[in-house]
Formats: sequence, structure tokens, C-alpha cells
Amino acid sequence: MKKILIAFITFFLFNLNTYAANVVMRCDYNAKIIDETVYLKYRVAYYDDNTIKRYIATNGSSDVTESNVKTHLNVTTFSVKDNSVYSTIMSVGDNFTADNMKQYYEKKVCPYLAFNYENYTITPVEDTSLNSGAYSTNVAEGDTLLFNNSGNETPAPKPNLNKECDYHIKNDTLKNVEGITANFSIYDNGEKYFKVYFSDKGEKSGQKILIGNTDVVARLQTDKGIDYTIILPIDQVSKIYNQNNAQMEHNTFACIASNNLYLIEKSFSERLYELTTDKELADNYGDHTGNMNEGVDNDPGGFESNIDIDFDTTKGCESYLGNPKDNVNKPPAYYLQFAFNLIKYIALILLLVLTIIEYAKAIASSNQDAIKKATMNTIKRIIIAAIIFVLPMLIEFLFKILGIYSSTTCGIK
Repeated sequence: MKKILIAFITFFLFNLNTYAANVVMRCDYNAKIIDETVYLKYRVAYYDDNTIKRYIATNGSSDVTESNVKTHLNVTTFSVKDNSVYSTIMSVGDNFTADNMKQYYEKKVCPYLAFNYENYTITPVEDTSLNSGAYSTNVAEGDTLLFNNSGNETPAPKPNLNKECDYHIKNDTLKNVEGITANFSIYDNGEKYFKVYFSDKGEKSGQKILIGNTDVVARLQTDKGIDYTIILPIDQVSKIYNQNNAQMEHNTFACIASNNLYLIEKSFSERLYELTTDKELADNYGDHTGNMNEGVDNDPGGFESNIDIDFDTTKGCESYLGNPKDNVNKPPAYYLQFAFNLIKYIALILLLVLTIIEYAKAIASSNQDAIKKATMNTIKRIIIAAIIFVLPMLIEFLFKILGIYSSTTCGIK
């Protein structure tokens, strides 16, 4: 009995000691803090027993090899220029927990890392909406590494971009900047993102924010420290992401016309702006519309067409053909409108002349069959003339039903 008990205890202890949790996801960060010249190296590893280990580097090597850290840590920062040690920040708070990492592991993607340099804390966040000097926070994207049960690295699934639309908007009240660029994109997993950045600063000032069920708030800061807030109300999302049933099924959308998107100033003192498709609201605040460029189109269902040519005033119809109403400069669109008007008038004249001639012949011959034939031909001519007159509206209506960009006639009516 004693030998059996010893064997059981030995077996139990052996199995207890040989069990080890396996890392299933690792997040690595080179997170810039305070400004663009200093960064820290941070790693968090999530294990299959719902635990995490956190690491911080104390040298500029390419890997994070230091021992596991606890709730607070001493952070070594490095120079972006040459990876040399810059300084040490004492007692930095770490808000990464096993529970919040579990949620990100279920999505198979690492969170962003937010570093607040007022209270010195590291926090996992969903997007970059806190990335603003006004809130003393820098946000960095992490590299996601996934592992199987054998501990071998497996590639992290990355969603593919299906569609994006850029709108370049200028507003006289946006001081010290040339304007903003608003970007709307959708991925093959159905995720929609809103990104906004200063047109004169490029991608570095951009904030890519996942659209959820609340208003989207993006905060930007100029080189001179002037803060701006851009709001995309949630009720405007469905209008900007214009989708028919087929596009919803294949996770794509149709770009709205650039002159249907407005940037309005809600508060001058707070530099608060709002993006809207509500023209009546925009008229109350002043009309500031933008130019639009359509981005990548990976629609797997082929429900959209590449004949969309009236995207903006820099690369669309107006860029190549001009404004059909411009009777001063008389661009090509003006002459196209003139030619279409001429066709309409010729159709009317032919309708009248041919009808009169045919009826005159039929009546002169007193032939009832000829009169009936003249009547039928007159009806056909009326239908053809009517179609010519409403042809632009028919094209717009048809393309709208198909979910294709609706402004396809370049303003010619």
C-alpha cells in the first residue's frame, strides 16, 4: 500500500511539473512615445491557460529578451535614429491583463498600445482615436504572431481591403492646414474604418478608427500644437457606406459623390468639426464640400463597375471635360451639352415634320390602312423622342439601382 501511494504521488508530481502552458499569441511593439524620436520595446505573450507574460527591453537589440515584468515596470527608451539608450522612465503602469488579451486573441489580432506620458501608463486600446497631443497619448500598432499547439508560429490572418474612398476637403476655418482628407474603407471581413488626417501632413497624422455603434471621434494636432476634433455621427455611416443587398453580402460599398459630403464647423473656439451628408444642415453652417478619389476595388462579386468617372473635380469628369454649364471658358463638356441639346431639338423637328408628311400622304390617298400606319409610326417617334430627352435621367436611375456610382453623365442633361 505504501509503495502504491508513493507511486501515485510521484506520478502526480511528475505530471504537475511537466505541464507547461503554451503561448498562442504574441504582440510585439516598437511604440513611439512623447514625440517621433523616442520609442520603447514591449512584448506581451498570451497563453492557452488564459495567462499572460509581459516583457520590456533594456537594450536596442531587435528582440525583447528581458524577464517578465509585473504591474509596474521601469521602461528603457531608445533613440529612433540609432537605437541607442535614450532614458529610463521609472514605475510605468501596465494595464494589459489576461482578460482583455483573451478578447483580442479571439479576434486573432493584437490591440494597439497607448502610452500616456502624463501618468506614464501602457494600455491596450481598440484604435488610434486617442493619438493626440491634446490628450498626451501616443498610440502604436503591434505585430501579431500566432502559434499552434506545437509552439510553431502560424501566420496571422489579415483581412483584405475591398474598397476605400478618399475625400479631400478644404475649409476656410481650418487655420494653419490646407484641409483634411477623410478616408472610408471596408474589408472582406466586413469591418469598416474611418481615417482622417491633415492634407498637408500626409499619413503620419492619420487616425484609423474602427467604426462601431457610436459616433466616431478623431482628434488631430498640427505641428504648431493646434488641436482639431472631427466627428463622424453614427447616423451618417450608413449614408456614406452606400450599400445595396449584393454589396452588403460581398462587403463593399459605393462611394457617394464628393459634393454630397460636407465638413461643417460646430464650434470655432473648440475647433470642432462634423462630417455630414445633410445638405440642409451644411447650408446652415456654410457649404464646404470636398473632392473624392476612389481607392482599391476588390469586390469579389463584381457588383461594381470601373466606369465610374465622375469621382471628383481633380480626377473625374470635371477634370477632363469641365463643367457643362461653363459658358465662359467653354470646356469640352459645354460642347457635349450643346450637341446633346441639338440632338433633342432635331428629334423634335423630325417628329413633327415626318408626322405631318406621313399624315398628309395618308389623308390625300384616303387610305385607312395608311392612316393607321401613320398613327403607329407617330406613336413610335414620340416614344423615341421622349427617350432621347430623358436619357441622362434613365442612365442615372439604372446605375443607382445596380449600385454603381450614380453621377455617370458628368452633369450633362
